This record gives sequence, structure tokens and C-alpha cells, in this order.
Amino acid sequence: MRKINETIYKGSENAIVWALHKDGVVIDHTLITRATLTIAGAVVDSQVSPELFNFTNAERIEIKLGLSHRVFKGDHQARLKIYAPTYVMGVNFEDVTISIL
Repeated sequence: MRKINETIYKGSENAIVWALHKDGVVIDHTLITRATLTIAGAVVDSQVSPELFNFTNAERIEIKLGLSHRVFKGDHQARLKIYAPTYVMGVNFEDVTISIL
């Protein structure tokens, strides 16, 4: 997993946008059936808060984390886990540092 840093703004619709890769190739994000982002002890789940996630673009996933009531300001370590027909039990895709301002 690669380490990346993201900055978002609490209360804002600005999205984290990631192109997830497997074996050097961008995966088809429309095949994602669920995603969770674990951050600061909280889990932001696409099944609980679908309005925060967008898998409709084949080339990227978008997460509007600033709109989540489960996160607070500060620097946090986070992990993205996705589920798809080929990842029924889920697979960890990204470890990130997210700054919420």
C-alpha cells in the first residue's frame, strides 16, 4: 500500500478522489459494492452513508468525508477498505493521513 496525504474541510463537499490500482492497473470502480474508511476510531461506511461515496466513475472513487458527522478536525490516520465481487470479504486499499480543517 502506498502512503498518501489528503486535506479536507469539515462541513465542505470537497471530495477525496482516488484512482485505485491493482497490479499497476486502475481497477473498475463501478464494480465496488461497498467501501469503508476507518478514521480516528470511527468507520464511515457506504452502506450507512451512501451520500458520502461515489463509485459511478469507472476510473475513480470519490468520498465526501467533510460532510460526515463521524469525523472531527485534526490529523488522522485512515484506511480505505473496498468490497466487490472479487473482494467479498473486503480488501484494504489505501493507508492515508487525512488532515481535516
